[in-house]
Amino acid sequence: MIGVRVKIKIIEASDHHMLFELSEANPAIANALRRTIISEVPTMAIDYIVVIENNTMYFDEHIAHTLGMIPLTTDLEKYNLPEECKCGGSGCPLCTTRLILEVEAREDNTIIYSGDLKPQDPMIKPVRSDIPLFKLNKQDRIVLEAIARLGRGKQHSKWQPVGPIGYKYYPMIEIDDSKCNLCGECIKVCNRKALALKDAEIVLDPLKCSLCKLCVE
Repeated sequence: MIGVRVKIKIIEASDHHMLFELSEANPAIANALRRTIISEVPTMAIDYIVVIENNTMYFDEHIAHTLGMIPLTTDLEKYNLPEECKCGGSGCPLCTTRLILEVEAREDNTIIYSGDLKPQDPMIKPVRSDIPLFKLNKQDRIVLEAIARLGRGKQHSKWQPVGPIGYKYYPMIEIDDSKCNLCGECIKVCNRKALALKDAEIVLDPLKCSLCKLCVE
């Protein structure tokens, strides 16, 4: 494997999703890349909280765990990993930031969302504001300070930068023109719409193929 130059071609990319083609590689390299993304890419997450007031049915530990799993936006240029910070990881503006949660329910079944967290740094905030966190009864009140810092997924899953991440073999679809009579049966059984009939020809979209092999049965 020495000297192998893996090629990556980005096919789709958005704020929350990426699809890329990995070539000049094998499953071992693909899996190593997958595991590295999960475990080594630094991201921001709430590490611990300081509870000032909590008269709800939720234990402080439950609140801390829930807040810790909220995906936060990350600024790698502004913040240091605690172990690389001059403060030695004790917590300073160069390696930590705070988010404040101060909510009180005016009626039963009040839903508290991730957007109710008020960030000290506007660059470090929940990726989505509509993540439901807690359901409170009337006059329930939570006041706390959440401390966020950089970390890696190998330390705790809350620092994993991705949800699901996987890979598959690139489908190689070949049609035997001597046997194909354009009956369309292979197209009908393809639930992923990887095959289509256009201008009396079979059109292929390999990336949609799940390798189910229904089209060859």
